[in-house]
Amino acid sequence: MGSGLHPHPERATELGAWLARQGVHLLTGGGGGVMAAVSEAFHAVGDRRGLVLGVLPAAADAGAAPDRRASPPGYPNPWVEIPIYTHGFG
Repeated sequence: MGSGLHPHPERATELGAWLARQGVHLLTGGGGGVMAAVSEAFHAVGDRRGLVLGVLPAAADAGAAPDRRASPPGYPNPWVEIPIYTHGFG
Protein backbone atom coordinates (compact mmCIF):
# COMPACT_ATOMS: atom_id res chain seq x y z
CA MET A 1 0.00 0.00 0.00
CA GLY A 2 1.16 3.48 -0.63
CA SER A 3 0.57 6.77 -2.32
CA GLY A 4 -1.23 6.82 -5.64
CA LEU A 5 0.44 10.13 -6.41
CA HIS A 6 4.04 9.84 -5.23
CA PRO A 7 6.22 6.95 -6.46
CA HIS A 8 8.80 7.01 -3.65
CA PRO A 9 11.35 5.37 -5.99
CA GLU A 10 14.04 5.11 -3.30
CA ARG A 11 11.92 2.47 -1.57
CA ALA A 12 9.56 1.19 -4.26
CA THR A 13 12.23 0.13 -6.75
CA GLU A 14 14.15 -1.98 -4.25
CA LEU A 15 10.97 -3.54 -2.88
CA GLY A 16 9.55 -4.43 -6.30
CA ALA A 17 12.76 -6.12 -7.43
CA TRP A 18 13.11 -8.00 -4.13
CA LEU A 19 9.54 -9.29 -4.31
CA ALA A 20 10.05 -10.50 -7.89
CA ARG A 21 13.08 -12.52 -6.81
CA GLN A 22 11.02 -14.22 -4.07
CA GLY A 23 8.87 -16.08 -6.61
CA VAL A 24 5.61 -14.42 -5.52
CA HIS A 25 2.88 -12.58 -7.41
CA LEU A 26 2.55 -8.82 -6.90
CA LEU A 27 -0.95 -7.64 -6.02
CA THR A 28 -1.53 -3.88 -6.15
CA GLY A 29 -4.30 -1.39 -6.69
CA GLY A 30 -3.03 -1.05 -10.26
CA GLY A 31 -2.79 2.74 -10.24
CA GLY A 32 -0.02 5.30 -10.26
CA GLY A 33 2.46 6.49 -7.68
CA VAL A 34 4.00 3.81 -5.51
CA MET A 35 1.73 1.15 -7.09
CA ALA A 36 3.23 1.85 -10.52
CA ALA A 37 6.79 2.18 -9.21
CA VAL A 38 6.74 -1.19 -7.41
CA SER A 39 4.99 -2.81 -10.40
CA GLU A 40 7.58 -1.47 -12.83
CA ALA A 41 10.50 -2.71 -10.72
CA PHE A 42 8.84 -6.11 -10.23
CA HIS A 43 8.09 -6.42 -13.96
CA ALA A 44 11.68 -5.52 -14.89
CA VAL A 45 13.14 -8.62 -13.23
CA GLY A 46 13.75 -10.91 -16.18
CA ASP A 47 13.66 -14.29 -14.49
CA ARG A 48 10.70 -13.66 -12.18
CA ARG A 49 8.05 -16.34 -11.78
CA GLY A 50 5.25 -14.14 -10.47
CA LEU A 51 2.90 -11.80 -12.29
CA VAL A 52 1.67 -8.26 -11.63
CA LEU A 53 -2.01 -8.33 -10.64
CA GLY A 54 -4.00 -5.13 -10.32
CA VAL A 55 -7.29 -4.85 -8.44
CA LEU A 56 -8.86 -1.96 -10.33
CA PRO A 57 -11.79 0.27 -9.55
CA ALA A 58 -14.27 0.08 -12.43
CA ALA A 59 -17.57 1.63 -13.35
CA ALA A 60 -20.49 -0.26 -11.88
CA ASP A 61 -22.09 -1.29 -15.16
CA ALA A 62 -23.66 -4.69 -14.59
CA GLY A 63 -24.18 -5.23 -18.32
CA ALA A 64 -20.55 -4.79 -19.31
CA ALA A 65 -18.13 -7.68 -19.57
CA PRO A 66 -15.41 -7.48 -16.88
CA ASP A 67 -12.71 -6.62 -19.43
CA ARG A 68 -14.87 -3.83 -20.88
CA ARG A 69 -15.55 -1.91 -17.70
CA ALA A 70 -14.15 1.59 -17.49
CA SER A 71 -11.52 2.42 -14.89
CA PRO A 72 -10.49 5.95 -13.93
CA PRO A 73 -7.68 7.64 -15.87
CA GLY A 74 -4.30 6.08 -15.07
CA TYR A 75 -5.72 2.63 -14.32
CA PRO A 76 -4.30 0.14 -14.92
CA ASN A 77 -0.67 1.19 -14.92
CA PRO A 78 1.35 -0.22 -17.87
CA TRP A 79 2.86 -3.06 -15.81
CA VAL A 80 -0.38 -4.74 -14.73
CA GLU A 81 -0.46 -8.13 -16.44
CA ILE A 82 -3.70 -9.44 -14.94
CA PRO A 83 -6.37 -6.80 -14.30
CA ILE A 84 -9.10 -7.62 -11.79
CA TYR A 85 -12.02 -5.22 -12.22
CA THR A 86 -14.26 -4.30 -9.28
CA HIS A 87 -17.26 -2.05 -8.87
CA GLY A 88 -15.21 0.54 -7.01
CA PHE A 89 -16.55 3.78 -8.49
CA GLY A 90 -19.39 5.15 -10.58
